[in-house]
Amino acid sequence: MSDGSTIYSGFSGINVADLLPIHVDTIIPQEEQAGFRDEMPKDIGLFLETTGESKVITDNSGEIVSICGVLAINGEAITWAVHSNLFKKHVLEVTRAFNDFVVSILESDEFNKVIGFVRNGFDAGHRWLRLLGFALNVNRHDFGSGHSVYERTI
Repeated sequence: MSDGSTIYSGFSGINVADLLPIHVDTIIPQEEQAGFRDEMPKDIGLFLETTGESKVITDNSGEIVSICGVLAINGEAITWAVHSNLFKKHVLEVTRAFNDFVVSILESDEFNKVIGFVRNGFDAGHRWLRLLGFALNVNRHDFGSGHSVYERTI
């Protein structure tokens, strides 16, 4: 696991580094995602080491803007993201960085499709996935009836 040092800072105003358990513990999520910790495994360190690539996005002062990653589950790449209230200030930079992250997944030989899911009623989350090029798959319900599933292909 990385020490969390910055691995990419190609966008003005933000830095992207490997996610550490401390980032999950300390992010103050935007109100719409306040319950995300209830959906995370208790041993977040082991989870991060074994399920895929995860990143933390900070502003230039080191404050956490977003945490995000990809889970490799049953041969599928499933993206996830949790944003703090700073996301609105850095939405363009974070969207570009996350898009680059998704493109890198799609350009790998491992996956030809990336899945995203969002809680029904979280309109900003739905808009963000569509902005990132994800399309709603009305036939998938494997994240529960309370979530919508989006897909993005090459």
